Amino acid sequence: MKTIFAEYNPQCNSIDVYTSAGYMLRIDCWEAEKKLKTTIIKKQKELLRALLGQFCKLEFTLINIFQTLYDYQSGLL
Repeated sequence: MKTIFAEYNPQCNSIDVYTSAGYMLRIDCWEAEKKLKTTIIKKQKELLRALLGQFCKLEFTLINIFQTLYDYQSGLL
């Protein structure tokens, strides 16, 4: 049994594998993934990404505050 091709089927959320013998095997992605667990490394990466986003927002706010203070002290405001 040789595989002709396989493709992702977004309507069924499955991978359909077609064979030269005329058979089609459908692999249900929900079933295949439901027992997968998120690794600690993935959770740490997500947490770091969120923290970096918050840090960037804080840094931008501090830059605006310091620029406003500088403009006020320089008489620009």
